[in-house]
Amino acid sequence: MSVLFTKLATALEQKQPFVVYRKPTEKQCYALFQKNQKVYTTTKLIESGFIFAPFNTENDIILLPSNQCEVVLETLKFPEQSLKPVIFSFSSETKNQHLTLVSKAVKKIHEGNLQKVVLSRRQQIEKKEIDIAAILKRMLATYKNAFVYCWYHPTIGIWLGASPETLIKTNQNSFSTMALAGTQVFSKNAAKKWTVKEHHEHQLVVDYIAKQLDFISDLKITATKTVKAANVCHLQTNISGSFDISVFHKIVNSLHPTPAVCGFPKEKATQFILENEAYNRSFYTGFFGEMNMNNQSYLAVNLRCMQLKNKKALLYIGGGITNESIPENEWQETLEKAKVMQAVL
Repeated sequence: MSVLFTKLATALEQKQPFVVYRKPTEKQCYALFQKNQKVYTTTKLIESGFIFAPFNTENDIILLPSNQCEVVLETLKFPEQSLKPVIFSFSSETKNQHLTLVSKAVKKIHEGNLQKVVLSRRQQIEKKEIDIAAILKRMLATYKNAFVYCWYHPTIGIWLGASPETLIKTNQNSFSTMALAGTQVFSKNAAKKWTVKEHHEHQLVVDYIAKQLDFISDLKITATKTVKAANVCHLQTNISGSFDISVFHKIVNSLHPTPAVCGFPKEKATQFILENEAYNRSFYTGFFGEMNMNNQSYLAVNLRCMQLKNKKALLYIGGGITNESIPENEWQETLEKAKVMQAVL
């Protein structure tokens, strides 16, 4: 019997805040079980622990402090799984709302007010029974190249995700991040199928990150490659450099939210999202992960995630909109991305 999952069940029963997670490609799972029910927050990002940050930077960043938690490490082995997503129905109204939203964004871009904006929607799935441990185990078994997590606080709620995107990863005095944008259904010839629109969307992210980090003197940018993330793939460019811990907060603030989850210019894209998406993203497209633990930090962007609430799973899905976006294609992209979380339900 897994010690970690036994503690998870007890924590849920006793309403004890916790996070269980596994970093990409690793076999070891980590867990922090908070010893009280207090909501800790951070502003300067200097503490040690696991942070959970919202999309809207005006809202609190939640912290599970290392010094207030029991830390559990366990190597768990799961058999390989190839899950087939259950295709859940959606109303024509839901689709039309998204098509209208995308069309409005494309018009705004053509008017010259935006270059790119990332639009999202929330899909509600009702479940008679929700077995959190079973869902997490399926995620761990299936998405081994993602940052998989299950996060819970009794006053905030429960979130699970399998993110393919790193916000920042540090080790001593070096750091790395990535530009991840452009999406298509995975196939063997995916690298040859990227369109001008997708390359343009991706390059906007690369250029933005490079500009935001221009205070890093030795910034290195790799060639762009195609990477698989569950049933889809993306264009990815890795970016790295040296830094002093005193500028960690500055780097995070410079990166979040990136054009991959918000748009460009950032301020105008954020304003468009907050005024037009018609729902609260909450922690979707925020960031989460280890901060200052063992002289390292590993923060990921909160993508491919869901919130569990009152026997309902709320799935969050989005996509980047540029001047060449076709609303119907953007809708289909959200359906493909939704399969990542649908599969584990």
